Amino acid sequence: EPPPPLSRGELLSVGGVPSPSAWRGVGERGRVSVLPPGDGAIPLDLPYDYLLLSLGAEPAALDVPGVREHAVPFSSLEDAREVQARLEALEGLRRPVKVMLVGGGESGVELAVTVAERLRGRGTVLLVCSGDDILAGAPRPHRDAAWKQLSALGVDVLLRSRVEGVREAIAGLDEDLRPGRRYRVAVSGEALREERGADLLLWTAGQRAATSADTGHPLVPFCPCGPDGRILVEPSLCVQGLERVFAVGDAVAAGGASLDDAPMTAQVAMQQ
Repeated sequence: EPPPPLSRGELLSVGGVPSPSAWRGVGERGRVSVLPPGDGAIPLDLPYDYLLLSLGAEPAALDVPGVREHAVPFSSLEDAREVQARLEALEGLRRPVKVMLVGGGESGVELAVTVAERLRGRGTVLLVCSGDDILAGAPRPHRDAAWKQLSALGVDVLLRSRVEGVREAIAGLDEDLRPGRRYRVAVSGEALREERGADLLLWTAGQRAATSADTGHPLVPFCPCGPDGRILVEPSLCVQGLERVFAVGDAVAAGGASLDDAPMTAQVAMQQ
């Protein structure tokens, strides 16, 4: 009888243990040891003919002070639902609102357009991008079309700028504090270093292979990984050095984790 399916949360709970005891026999005996979540959980020793790893990604800059506590990431269905709930709450305020998005890639630009369409004059949207242009690597016509749409919706864009930290606003000290305007975001660029107020901070700046929330270690310590934590695979998507073990999706570096490697997008996942 086949074992019950394991959720991603259960895989996350085991992957941070950088020890051979966490995963046994991969590519040798065809068995894998998984530790389900929860106190007192008993490890499951599961047989397999082929093992497929699809562990996903997570925001890459959660170590920026205050981002993990105050920013809303945008890389999962749960994140999308949280963004929806936050926007609905802001729409109930009887004043203009400020929304800041960090990340000038596909997700950031698309989300900035969606938020601006929802607000429609009831607030401002600011997109912070660390690069020289939005949609880095995209064809020029695509970037031109994105700029045109952002401009038409009144989205402000800061290029060559980064968020250095996020904190909660303090009544009486932060002059633009209003009910619901909860955060102060430190932004720096070539000729800019200032704090800006925001009711909502959305984070799409970069992705990295998912890691253990407890330890920060790779989820699959038995797999070879590149500098960015992504699993190294052959063109067949077989994990390098392992037989009958495959990996797909955002956790994979098919080009050897080089700067020219395929980006972490749904389009690449569909091609895989």
